[in-house]
Amino acid sequence: MSAGLYLFSKNLRENELHRNLFDFTSVILLSISVYAKPHAALFAFVIVFFILVNKFKKEGLSLAYIVKFLASGFAFSVLFLGFLYLYESLDEFFLFYIDINLGYGNKIGLPERIFNAFVVRSTTEPGLNYFVKHLYLLLTLILPVILLLRKRFWNIKSLFIVVFSVVTIISISIPGTNYGHYYNFILLSLPLILGFIGEELGEIWQHIYKSALLLLCTVFFSYSLIEHSNRYEDLKGKDKSYYNKLVRTDVSRSLIQMANELSIKSPKLAIFDWRNEIYIETGFMPATHYTMPERLIGGQVPDEKIISKARVIYLDDLKKNKPDFFLVAKGTTYSYWDMTLNAMKQMPDIYEYFSDNYSLVGDQSDLLIYLRNDHIKP
Repeated sequence: MSAGLYLFSKNLRENELHRNLFDFTSVILLSISVYAKPHAALFAFVIVFFILVNKFKKEGLSLAYIVKFLASGFAFSVLFLGFLYLYESLDEFFLFYIDINLGYGNKIGLPERIFNAFVVRSTTEPGLNYFVKHLYLLLTLILPVILLLRKRFWNIKSLFIVVFSVVTIISISIPGTNYGHYYNFILLSLPLILGFIGEELGEIWQHIYKSALLLLCTVFFSYSLIEHSNRYEDLKGKDKSYYNKLVRTDVSRSLIQMANELSIKSPKLAIFDWRNEIYIETGFMPATHYTMPERLIGGQVPDEKIISKARVIYLDDLKKNKPDFFLVAKGTTYSYWDMTLNAMKQMPDIYEYFSDNYSLVGDQSDLLIYLRNDHIKP
């Protein structure tokens, strides 16, 4: 999406040669982006719409251009959806990708969702994110006023930036709560807004403005790097073995040790908790499509159809892949919902398979560690 937006911005410049190749390439990239996150469809639609408007205003629309434009927009979707149809996965794609993603969050009005996402501060939200989202909301509110006062609001470039920033706020606010990764959408249009404001300044003020932005970016990235590094455990003075450099949690070290002692090659792991980092720290392969059981309990999307289908897939994965280790939460320290044995017991088929094939061998880091029975020595 970033690349598509960049190519469009090249053609958005006034008094420059319009390159149709940039338009078509942008549309192809945007058509791909919607399969990474459904919310990207809003952004893609806005950009595609303005690509057409910009081309029409500059040179008009020929039949050949429209045909190539449509081909660019539908080519990837035809290939991708055709692939899913070939492997009989279309229904699952629409159920899990579309229904689940668009079913996230609170069922409240859009104004309240925007308030929750851009005004309210989450208890786990970093101060930097809190500042940036407030700045973005303020710029989005101020920019139309500035453009109206300078009589530039109806310029295509101005309209695009205003509409795109509004769509950004709506997309981030769809869940009605603070989902940190959704705020990445701000990075698409914030540079455009800041650059556009700079264009409206006089030559002297432009130099001051550029210097201020450079200083702010330096502070922003320096602070981010420092905060990021502080989140990692300081390993100075500790055993410098390979796994101690790689692994941070005690439970991951224990799993690696057990796998080595039992000579399990390419261990597979299932985790009934919100602890995906353990897959990364151990290098064990996830044995299930759902690396955490959120879909099985309807945590974020309480849709019975989705829950039932997710449980069938989860059980099939367990039977097919037979994880060597099975971790189950003791409490809710690491998750928003109950992912303990009590929760698993509400899924009789899954619990029966689990209890028949796994035995408790450890209790660590708020997790119960189970080993597949055939690994246990008599």
